[in-house]
Amino acid sequence: MTLANVIFYSSILFWIYPAVRQYKSNLFFYFLIFAVADPFMLIVYGFMRIRPLPQNALYLLFSLFSLFSIYYFYHRKRYIFILFLFLFCSYLILTLLKLNYFLQLTVAIRAVILFAFAVKAVRYVALSSMINFFHVVLVFYETSAIMKILAVITDAQTGAAYFYITTIFQMLIGIFFSIFREENSKLLIGLKNYKLEP
Repeated sequence: MTLANVIFYSSILFWIYPAVRQYKSNLFFYFLIFAVADPFMLIVYGFMRIRPLPQNALYLLFSLFSLFSIYYFYHRKRYIFILFLFLFCSYLILTLLKLNYFLQLTVAIRAVILFAFAVKAVRYVALSSMINFFHVVLVFYETSAIMKILAVITDAQTGAAYFYITTIFQMLIGIFFSIFREENSKLLIGLKNYKLEP
């Protein structure tokens, strides 16, 4: 078994536990998608050898699922509008298969998710005068995901190496999410405790 396969299979295991730990939380489906995406890819493209869509197209759709899962929980009253928007985006992706801009579109979607988490983190600080380290890790994870894809797009050789290094680091982030939930008080950092010296 090659090193790449070891990293891939290990990553699958590491991202199952966060979904279990975050069960019934606002971000449960966000983590559930991580737990499902790679096993689904493995079954479809590895064991069954089915090619319903290009692999990058499915990763794009899973990113769209992630975006939808976030806005569903925070805007439930508008879920019908969000559902139609999701279906429209999915249709648009499927009709643009020949353009092969899947990775670029994936970066764009992950950037929207990053922005949503950044806004959530800043809003929490503004309302409570405290930093929730859970939000910081979410922002950091999405940033690393974007950088990983950009590395693959810009340089096929070093990008592949960076891809696997980042995947290993993201597995460590998976451990964090397997231990802590958003409401854990141990993750709160009070800004009032830190005063600037004159």
